[in-house]
Amino acid sequence: MPRTIRKDLIIEVCDKTGIKQQDVACVVDAFLESVMTHLGQGDDVALREFGTFELRVSRRKIGRNPKQPEITIHIPDKHVVRFKPGSKLEQLAAAVPVVALGLNHNHAHA
Repeated sequence: MPRTIRKDLIIEVCDKTGIKQQDVACVVDAFLESVMTHLGQGDDVALREFGTFELRVSRRKIGRNPKQPEITIHIPDKHVVRFKPGSKLEQLAAAVPVVALGLNHNHAHA
């Protein structure tokens, strides 16, 4: 599956708007910095139709090192970022054919 990176998005916005790449890059960087700042302050960030970035607590648990399974490791509570897609994004994602993602469920029958 192809990957779209930051630079690709910047070029696409430039092509759509006629704004210089340097200016679009500044806006993208400022936007991402703002999102990270708000999440770092404990705020959720909601972007209508796109989705919501939420802080959730991953509860403490006991883990094991596969190389030393007899030793338990205590993993403390921590905040994690969860992304909940908006309705429009969910609809777009649902419309992507499964074949386009390179998934092949026939390999189990080989």
